[in-house]
Amino acid sequence: MTHLAPAAALCSANDLAPRASSLSHARGVDRAQVGDVARDGAAGRRAVVAQLARIAVPAALLIALPALPTILAIGLAGAVYLGVFTLAHELAHGALGLRRQRNDLALALAGACMATSGHGLRLMHLRHHAQPLSDGDLEGRSARMPAWQALLAAPALAVLLVVTAWRTASARDRRWQRVEYAALAALAITAAGAPRALQLYLAVALAAQLLAPFWAGHLPHRTPAWLLAIARRLARAGSMTMLTLVVHDDHHRRPKLPTYLLSDRTPGRYGQPARLFLRGGSDDNPAARPVG
Repeated sequence: MTHLAPAAALCSANDLAPRASSLSHARGVDRAQVGDVARDGAAGRRAVVAQLARIAVPAALLIALPALPTILAIGLAGAVYLGVFTLAHELAHGALGLRRQRNDLALALAGACMATSGHGLRLMHLRHHAQPLSDGDLEGRSARMPAWQALLAAPALAVLLVVTAWRTASARDRRWQRVEYAALAALAITAAGAPRALQLYLAVALAAQLLAPFWAGHLPHRTPAWLLAIARRLARAGSMTMLTLVVHDDHHRRPKLPTYLLSDRTPGRYGQPARLFLRGGSDDNPAARPVG
């Protein structure tokens, strides 16, 4: 297992954000469009409200129907989790035009709903964008493995990501992480007497976190063609989570743009064949793949 590059390990999230965006600018991103998003807080608020609505529907069903069969309840909990994850991803990039303080608070709340630290997640994700699939990219390490190996390694990688995010955080990010983990500890203590819906959701969120290096690290970079085809259909039906998967390469080229501004018809998005999914792929940079 490779080690983190010293330069990457010493960088904070704030240090890496300009580096991640500079790569996308080199790929021809519309600077005016990025500026418009940053200045237009109303557009960001509308995007947040729309995503919250997508989260609220399965959450309401999960709460209102406590007698649901467990498999259906798990499906609803998973839908809530993925909706929150999608929102957290946008917040991690500061792509919704929210002011810094509001973005930080929203990121912390989203992280709590995912049973993790939002600021720890952001730190490791921006490092991934700064050095995609390099030796210093811990988040993307699973993308360089075959699918079966990425799945088996996921829990250990998930723990390593949390530990590394804490150890290498800036003082400001560590303060946020301290608060976030304290809130999670309080939530875990009270979960014993919580309703079944909350207990089940927390179990699903914890399982999703432990497997995140596979489904959030490996699959977006080594997406089989059949899965990409399904995701594209669901994205066109309105799923922002599936759109995130479909536009993944374009997102690497233009990480500061909100996902909803990236077209699912952008040329150049690959559908990795089963050979790379099952046997592992190269360490190619998604942002450097040719368009068209």
